[in-house]
Amino acid sequence: AICMCLWSCAQQSAPPTSQKIKPQLLLEDVDIFKEQLKKIHSGLYTYSSKQQLDSTFSAIANSIKEPITGIDFYRKLLPLHNTIRNGHTFIIPPESWSKAAENELLHFPFDVYRDTEKLYILRNLSNTMDITPGSELLTINKRPAIEVYWELVANWTKDGYNTTYPEKIVQQDFSEFFLNT
Repeated sequence: AICMCLWSCAQQSAPPTSQKIKPQLLLEDVDIFKEQLKKIHSGLYTYSSKQQLDSTFSAIANSIKEPITGIDFYRKLLPLHNTIRNGHTFIIPPESWSKAAENELLHFPFDVYRDTEKLYILRNLSNTMDITPGSELLTINKRPAIEVYWELVANWTKDGYNTTYPEKIVQQDFSEFFLNT
C-alpha cells in the first residue's frame, strides 16, 4: 500500500563555528572568482554567453547586502553551475561546514527516489517507523518535495543541458544535497 506523508524538516543554520563575513569581502571574492574563471576555464562560454555569465555574477553580487556565513555564500554561488554547465566545474561548501555536516548536523531522514513528477521514500532513516518505503513525499519545509528535488538538480554541476548525471547524484545523496542547499 502506498501512503502519503507530510514531512517537515527545519533547514539548519550554519554551525556555531561559522562566522558572518562582511559584504565587502564577499564581493571581492565574487570578483576574484569571476576573473579566475575567465582566465582558466577553457569552455566558460560554451553553453552560456558572456552576457549571461555576467548577469549571473551581477545577481549574486546584488544579493549580498549584509554579512552572511560561508555556507550562505556557497548557496548564493550555486546558480553558477546552471550557467557554466560544465560537469568538471564544482563549487563546494566551506570545509568547516562539510566537517560539521559530517559530524554534528542533522540530516534529512529519508533516502528518496523520483518517479515521473513525484518523490518517494526509498528508505526511512528516521525514528518514525510508521513512514514506510514507497510513501510519497509531498512537502519539505512547506514546499512541494518535487520542487525541492528539481532545485537541487538545477544547482548541481552538469554538462550542457543534460540532467541525467545531476539527477542520479541528487537521488543517491539527497540528504547531503538538501543539507548543503
